[in-house]
Amino acid sequence: AQLVSRGLPVKVYEAGSAVGSNLLDWGHVRVFTPWRYCVDALARKILESHGWQMPELEAFPTADEIVSQYLAPLAKVPE
Repeated sequence: AQLVSRGLPVKVYEAGSAVGSNLLDWGHVRVFTPWRYCVDALARKILESHGWQMPELEAFPTADEIVSQYLAPLAKVPE
């Protein structure tokens, strides 16, 4: 999101078979960082422009939730 906001081309490579594959390996684990600090501000702005809603700011997501509620939606936007 930071590079996109500066007009720079972006390519992201994932070694696994899906977005966030590494996180999905330990998806059942709840992280010790609330959503407030897991989501980049510019990524949030891009996602919200596509109808996405930020999860509860003080909730502590699991790795699965980070992928399904943040990384996967972000990977789908055209920006």
